Formats: sequence, structure tokens, C-alpha cells
Amino acid sequence: VSVYRCGGCCNSEGQQCMNTSTSYLSKTLFEITVPLSQGPKPVTISFANHTSCRCMSKLDVYRQVHSIIRRSLPAALPQCQAANKTCPADYIWNNHVCRCLAQHDFIFSPSAGDDSADGFHDICGP
Repeated sequence: VSVYRCGGCCNSEGQQCMNTSTSYLSKTLFEITVPLSQGPKPVTISFANHTSCRCMSKLDVYRQVHSIIRRSLPAALPQCQAANKTCPADYIWNNHVCRCLAQHDFIFSPSAGDDSADGFHDICGP
């Protein structure tokens, strides 16, 4: 099964490449049990596929991830109940932390031109 994962380099040590949106792919695979008492049986499994990535502040991500008690959820459910929420001007919805984040938190944006003058660019993507 082929899916995308966010990865790459951010321009600052204080940031990391994170997914900002996720879709889910369902695939039917064959489950084989050992010992082989019966033939393979089809099983449907959902896989997370990162569809958009941004450089985000490590501190903001750490606060969000560690402030929520995580419970097991079925793999087919999205990370947030309010997926693709409409955010105010200069904010972007983040599926990873389930809230709108200020656009200035993302270095990988057209408005962040100071770093390009130095020849450094974020390389963050699926």
C-alpha cells in the first residue's frame, strides 16, 4: 500500500515538518493466520495518507499533543471531528492539532521571504 508521509527539512531547529491535512485510503488485504488451518480471508484496513504538509513550531505541536489524553479510535475516523474547519483571516486549519493556527506559525508560506534572501528554504512535503 502506497501512502504519503510528511518529511523533509525546515529552516529552523525550532520547527518540524508536520501534516496539516490527511485523507484515508481503505484497502482490502488478505489475512493469513498461522497455523494455516484455513485459507486467506479478506480484511479491509484504512491507512492515513498525508495530503498537505507545513513547517510548524515544535513547541506548539508538543503542547497540543501532550495536553490531550489520547484514546484509541477506529482507524477509519479522521483525527478531528471538525475536519476542514473554516478559519478566520490569516489562520490555517490544522488536522494534526485540530484547531486553527496563525499563518505566521508556518515558515513555509509565501509571506516568509527573509530566508530566501539567505539561500535557505524549507523542504517540507508529502
